[in-house]
Amino acid sequence: KLRQVRCIDAIGFHRLTGSSRNTRRRNHLTHIASCLQIPLQRKANVGCFVAQPGNQSAIEQTCLARRTCDSVIVFKGARRERQYRPAISGNFIQRLTPHEPELMSEFRIGIIGDLHTHFDEIDVYQFDHSHYDLLCFTGDLGGGSADSTVRIARVMSRLKKPVLVMPGNNDTIDTIELAAELTHRAGLAALTGMRKQDDYQPPQTPNVQVCGYSNHRFKHSDDLDFTVIAARPHSMGGPDLSFPEFMVDTYGIGSMAESQDRLISLVDAAQTQKLIFLSHNGPLGLGALHRDPWGADFLAEGGDWGDPDLTGAIEHAVAIGKQVLAVIAGHMHIRTKQGVERNWRSVIDGVHYVNAARVPRIFSDANDVQRHHLAVTVSRVGIEFSEMLIPQGG
Repeated sequence: KLRQVRCIDAIGFHRLTGSSRNTRRRNHLTHIASCLQIPLQRKANVGCFVAQPGNQSAIEQTCLARRTCDSVIVFKGARRERQYRPAISGNFIQRLTPHEPELMSEFRIGIIGDLHTHFDEIDVYQFDHSHYDLLCFTGDLGGGSADSTVRIARVMSRLKKPVLVMPGNNDTIDTIELAAELTHRAGLAALTGMRKQDDYQPPQTPNVQVCGYSNHRFKHSDDLDFTVIAARPHSMGGPDLSFPEFMVDTYGIGSMAESQDRLISLVDAAQTQKLIFLSHNGPLGLGALHRDPWGADFLAEGGDWGDPDLTGAIEHAVAIGKQVLAVIAGHMHIRTKQGVERNWRSVIDGVHYVNAARVPRIFSDANDVQRHHLAVTVSRVGIEFSEMLIPQGG
């Protein structure tokens, strides 16, 4: 029999406001719930998940791993079986029984920022055993060479989850081979279909897809239906079109104006009210300081290095009454050349602008090797983001 575990600290979730201590507790609860893939039953004001039979040690070692809950009570049927106090973290990811997302009316997305070779079989295992409905990569898979990009693409091709891969500026020379590696035999056909077609829609057979200038609709339920618009791939940022000859040959785009027109046509073609933009580089207009989400930290005077065509498409979407939930990108590393961290998330007029490019995304700390990504939850009422650090050991 499965045992239901209720986190006492989750009771009164919406009422934990008014003091810094309660704010910390609420934030910690949200963070640990995301790490452990605990579905927060907000209507019931209870956080709960289901553990496999016999995994009482997993419950002890994970529910209260970061000392964010006062206690946890394990119920067997309606009878209280045992109560736990905070304990030490253990290996837990593979011990949790997957939650059925339909019960929550939520769609979960894992956002993996610029890889720069930092992706391996451990990531494949962890993401395949997660509760994400979709994985999105913001690009720059390899270390700048064709061989490194292809090597990482082959690892990514083993993912069983639905995946969208936005090619970065490091992923240009070998784009055809990249698509083939990611989507196997369908890769070349997918890339060929992109060429010079305003109404291109990628094939739905491969679970790992190269995207760019393409729409991807996700209808999770009758009241949760949205489109991911994959914007201009291979962007290096700034006012000029990156790799113009390559872009003409591959996508039929020869100028920034043509790129903006293509993106606007994608907005017009989207069949849903709610939109999420996925890009390699973020939009123009979020600031010119080094620490702004897409500020030019490589220039002493700074500057806004966002994509103007992406900004034009976002403005058009808002103008015609679409609800832009988020704009997700990478490219400009969160750790700047000045040694400070960027604002990785901004909310302007209800739109979440998110930079996922924490580089390197795999790093060691005092306790373990940590793996970074962003957890996104799309629901009927909006969208939520959490920054995730998953220990390599579980």
